[in-house]
Order: sequence, then structure tokens, then C-alpha cells
Amino acid sequence: MMKMNQDKDCALKEALRKSSSGNLPFNFTDRMIMRINAEAEKKQKRAYVLNICILSFVSALLIGFVVFALTTFCSFNLVESLQRIKFSSDSLQIFGFYFYIAFLVLGLLGLDYWLRKLKQRL
Repeated sequence: MMKMNQDKDCALKEALRKSSSGNLPFNFTDRMIMRINAEAEKKQKRAYVLNICILSFVSALLIGFVVFALTTFCSFNLVESLQRIKFSSDSLQIFGFYFYIAFLVLGLLGLDYWLRKLKQRL
């Protein structure tokens, strides 16, 4: 990614150098490139936030539709279903094992994410 940014910088500097007919202020091309990069980063952040918002809205809409379909067409009642659940000591041990595995998976995913971010910085 760093190599790509340097290539863009060199290309922008060359284009500005060729297009400049008069004397430009000192360090004009570097400041212009910095502004262009800042605007590109803003655009990427806006697109990221917009994608997260759209994804959240669509997910909530799908969950709402599933709940509506279950309660309307299947006569599903969540409160009654939860009251019918009985837990035994064996099932609690199995739940404990599943929570342990889920915690390990989430921890490893978090560690992977952190190490990838650390690698990108270097």
C-alpha cells in the first residue's frame, strides 16, 4: 500500500510539474498532494461509515421480518417457548464448554486482527 501511495505521489508531482507554466509558491506540489490524499481518505471513511449504516439497517430489517413472519404466520410465542425450556446439569456443562470454545475463537480472532494491524504499521 505504501508503494502504491508513493507511485501516486510521483505521478501527481510529474503531472503538476508538466502543467505548471509560471512560478508556483514553494512546496506547492507537496501541499497539493497532501490535500488530495486527505480528501481521498475522507471519501474512504465516508464510504466505510455509509456501508456500515446500510449493513446495520438491512440486518435490522431482516431480523424484524423474521420476527414478524414467525409471530404472524407460525403462531410463535417467544415467552411461552422460553418458559418450556428446562436445564439439566449435563446441559449446563455442555453450555459451559460451548461458551469456552466461543471465547477462545473470539479471542483468537481479536488477536489476529490486532497482529494484522501491527504488521500494517510496520
